[in-house]
Amino acid sequence: MTQDLIAINLAPVEQSDDWRVELDRWIRDLQLCQQVGTLSKLRMGRALYYLKTTIYNIDGYWHKLYQAMYDKWSDFLASPEIDIAESTARNLIAIWKYQSEHTEVISGEEIMEIGHRKMSQVLPRLREAETPEEAMEWVDKARELSSSYLWASLAEDSGEAPPFEDNIKDLCCPKCDAGLICPE
Repeated sequence: MTQDLIAINLAPVEQSDDWRVELDRWIRDLQLCQQVGTLSKLRMGRALYYLKTTIYNIDGYWHKLYQAMYDKWSDFLASPEIDIAESTARNLIAIWKYQSEHTEVISGEEIMEIGHRKMSQVLPRLREAETPEEAMEWVDKARELSSSYLWASLAEDSGEAPPFEDNIKDLCCPKCDAGLICPE
């Protein structure tokens, strides 16, 4: 099953002219993604992106027929059928959009390996990167470091003091005390 999920084509999909068909398809996709778990977070981002851009019109209002059920996007996300925090939805959409626009930097398989939480942490640096190589360095850090070390590395890169300066030794490499990122 894992191999099937990794092989999922995450490219944009052709859309139906009937909004109800689109809505049903994307809701089923979201529900399936929630059941499968972490490996489907990227697919959830894709489904949320298409739901928001297809059903949610340019004026910021849901399709009139759909408004009878949900007044706002946040109401839809909070519904029992979907039950996704708005911040999680925003992060998943941002991760999927970044990956679909920057396939030379990161693949869907790498995002699945890294996890959506660490991808959310590093995504601002990926967007700020001036070259694909610079972005790939952050992808490598996200893959290699724990969430705590990644957070500390992001703080160090931005010139912020790491948390709990008195316990900075806890953030150092346990093998060589080299700092946040071990040179070995």
